[in-house]
Amino acid sequence: MGGDRPQYHASQHRSGSVCDGTDFDLEFPLSARPLWPGGLQHFAPEHPSRQGVEGLQQSFGIGETVPILLAVSSATPQEPILSSAHIATLFQLVNELKRDSRVADVYSLFNLDPKLNLAVYQKLYQRPDQLPPPLATALKQLSSPSTTLIILKSWTGSNNADSQALVEKLKGLSPARLRLQVGGGRLPVN
Repeated sequence: MGGDRPQYHASQHRSGSVCDGTDFDLEFPLSARPLWPGGLQHFAPEHPSRQGVEGLQQSFGIGETVPILLAVSSATPQEPILSSAHIATLFQLVNELKRDSRVADVYSLFNLDPKLNLAVYQKLYQRPDQLPPPLATALKQLSSPSTTLIILKSWTGSNNADSQALVEKLKGLSPARLRLQVGGGRLPVN
């Protein structure tokens, strides 16, 4: 049955430079979907799907296979998510999330490369039609006109108390003039 098949995570790595000549390295997920509802405990230890996922978790870390997804939207669908004010709020949010000890990694439009600062992101996203190809690809994969996706990789699995506490913290966030929805893995979408 379709729900029994894992959906593997793929990554892409590209390099380039932005309009002001700043070089960047870009790495972001192409797919960050949950593996399947219910988790691995529903499969016998010898089941190929369980062995495959456990192999991935051992090689890459459990947070890589079951990410936490944050869908952040502007207050109204007509308000662009990439306005200067929203970019500043999202940049600050992503940096705050990166400092959380339960978070292994964060993928978003606002931390594509550590050499890019808030002013560069604001300048870049003012003219999305002029983005270098790697940034245009990231923009296409991680946003729509009024919503952006932030992908968090935790150090632990979704059933771990630390990950569940992280999700509760995320649900309690209320960035200025933005709506936040949390989901991923076995975590309920709110």
